[in-house]
Amino acid sequence: MTLTETYKKLLCRMTGYYCQGTLYRLSYGAGGISFLAAEKDGPAPLILVAAREYYQEQLKSYPVEEKKAIDGLLRLEYGEHSVKYHIADISNGSSHVNIWQFSPDLPKAKLILPESFLLHLGLDHQEVLISESASECLFVAKANKAVVSSLSGALINDVERFCTSAGLALPQQSYQIEQAQLPERLLSGLAACHLNKLLLFVTNLSVRDNTSLIKACIAPVLLTGSLYLLISSLWLLWQNHELQQQVEHQQEEVMQAVALRDDFSRDQQQLELLSDFLVTKSSKSLAWLIVADIYNRADITALRYTNGRFILLGKAPKATDFLAKLSENPLVNNAKFDLPVRKTKKSDHFTISFILKDRLVSAGDKDATSH
Repeated sequence: MTLTETYKKLLCRMTGYYCQGTLYRLSYGAGGISFLAAEKDGPAPLILVAAREYYQEQLKSYPVEEKKAIDGLLRLEYGEHSVKYHIADISNGSSHVNIWQFSPDLPKAKLILPESFLLHLGLDHQEVLISESASECLFVAKANKAVVSSLSGALINDVERFCTSAGLALPQQSYQIEQAQLPERLLSGLAACHLNKLLLFVTNLSVRDNTSLIKACIAPVLLTGSLYLLISSLWLLWQNHELQQQVEHQQEEVMQAVALRDDFSRDQQQLELLSDFLVTKSSKSLAWLIVADIYNRADITALRYTNGRFILLGKAPKATDFLAKLSENPLVNNAKFDLPVRKTKKSDHFTISFILKDRLVSAGDKDATSH
C-alpha cells in the first residue's frame, strides 16, 4: 500500500457524508471508495461533508484586503448567525469571498465542509463539473479561484443556464460524474485540501474539543510524515550502499588498469632493451658467416671488432689469394691488409680488416628489430 492509499484510508475512517437526511460513511475497499449508511448509534464522524441542500453558498466582493476588516464586515452583515468563509482572491483593493451558512439539521462534527468546495478543487478556471444523483444535479464551477455552485431546478437545468445565472462565460469544457464516482471525487478533494483551508471549517467547539480536533488532524499527518521519512531514509541508505559498492568496484578496476599499465610499460622497456641488443648483435654475427665460408682456406687465429671494422689475424699459403677470396664474399666491403704481410717458408702471416656492406647490415637490423 502506498502513502497516498494509506492517507486516503485514514481519511475514509474519519469522514462522513450527509445527504437527504442520511449519514453515510466512506468505505475504502478493493472496488474503490463508496458510501455506506452509518450506524445509528455509531460515533460521530470527525469530518462531515454536507450535501449542497444543507447550506447556502454566496460569492461576494468587499472593498478591503485585510482579513480583520472582512471579519468585521461579516459580523455586521450576518450578526449572530454562524458562517464560514474563504478568501478566494485579493486583487485591485478588493477581496472575493466565498460564504457558507450551514443548516442546523446537520449532524455534529468537528469539521463541516461543503461538498461544492471539495468538488471545485480539481477544476480549472471556468470549468464546470456536473454531479448527477437520482433526483437532481449539482453544477460546480471555479471562477476567479472561487466556488460557484447550484442545484438543478426549473430555471437551472443545463450548463448554459447555470453559467448565465452565475455570470460566467460558457465553459470551454464540462464533464459529468455519476453518483458512484462522487465518494472518490470528494475524498480526492479532501486529500488535496491544505490544512489551513480545513481549519476554516472547524465548528464552534470547546477548548477540550479543539484539543481533540487538533490531535485527530495531526495524527494522520504525523503518521504519513513518519512513514515518508522512514521510506526516504531507507531509500537513501540503499542508494548510499549501492554507490559505495560502485565506487569500490571502480577502484578495483582502476587499480587493475594501473597494474596492467605498469606491467605493459615494464615489458615494453624490456622489449626495447632486447631489441637494441639484438640489433647490435645481429649485424656482428654476420661476420661469423664470412669466416665460415673461408675458414678452410686459412688458419685464422683471431677475429676482433674495432672502430666499426672486423679484423682477421691468421696465416695462409698465399695471403693475396686469401684477400681476393674474402673480397668476393657479397657480405664484405673494403677488405684490405692493415699491416704488411710477413712471409715464411710455408705460409704468409696477415692482418686483414673489412666492413659489412651497408645494405646487408640494414637488412639484418630490420630483421632483428621485427623479431
